[in-house]
This record gives sequence, structure tokens and C-alpha cells, in this order.
Amino acid sequence: MSRDGQVGATQLASLAHKEEQNLRSVYPAERDERDLSYNFAAGLEHSLIAILWEYEVPREHVAEFERHYDSEGTWVIFFRKAAAYHGTALLRDPETPGRYMTLDHWDSFEAYQTFCTEHEAEYRRIDAMCGTLTTGERRLGIFKVL
Repeated sequence: MSRDGQVGATQLASLAHKEEQNLRSVYPAERDERDLSYNFAAGLEHSLIAILWEYEVPREHVAEFERHYDSEGTWVIFFRKAAAYHGTALLRDPETPGRYMTLDHWDSFEAYQTFCTEHEAEYRRIDAMCGTLTTGERRLGIFKVL
């Protein structure tokens, strides 16, 4: 940390890399080839809800943000622990620099809430780490997948 208590970009990248490696060691990406539950397209067929989030990302954090929020990123590695989780799609707005959305697929909003409550400490740790990469974050809604 710098003297004013702020984490520098190099320190943030190092912390993020360590956290990602830790998550990958605890939650490996090994899956049965027949198990399509983490495939985005399959998630659309099987999940009942999608949670839509919007983010504002400063230019200097775009690469790091994408690494943590993409379909193989830190959040996905964490959420894969839950049988009720079916994948995440990261969307980038080509007309508005730094505007992103994620679409998380779950069996139900209750399943998402239960998972987050049961893993609250880890959720908060990842959220705090990734929260430094954005200037805005909001949940736009919970949608039933038709």
C-alpha cells in the first residue's frame, strides 16, 4: 500500500494474481466432458434465472477487469462450487468505453443468495479485490430465462 492507504496498480495485479491462483487450486476447472452446466449456451437451456449486472471500468483497469469477470475468471471459478450455477457471460459495450455487463445464470435467485450467504467471507474478499477495478456497479435485474 502507498502512504495514503491506496493499493497501487502493481500491488493490485499481484494480489489479484495470487487470489486467482488460490481459487484455481481450490476450485479446479476440471469437469466431465458430458457436463454442459458451465457452458453458457447450455446454461441458457437449463437455468431458470439470469442476473444482469452493469459495471463502469476505467481504461487503466479494463484488462484486469476482463480477466476477473470473463467466463473463466475469478468470479466464475468461485461460483462453480455451486451446483445451481450455470455460467457467466461478460458483455462489453462497443459504443461506450468502459461499460460492461455480466449475465450470471442460476437455477434460482434463492440458490444464488444461499450460495453467497454460505460463502460470505470469500465472496466479500473477492468483491473487495475486484471492487477497486470499477467506478460503478449495479444490479440491473433478475430475469427469468424463457
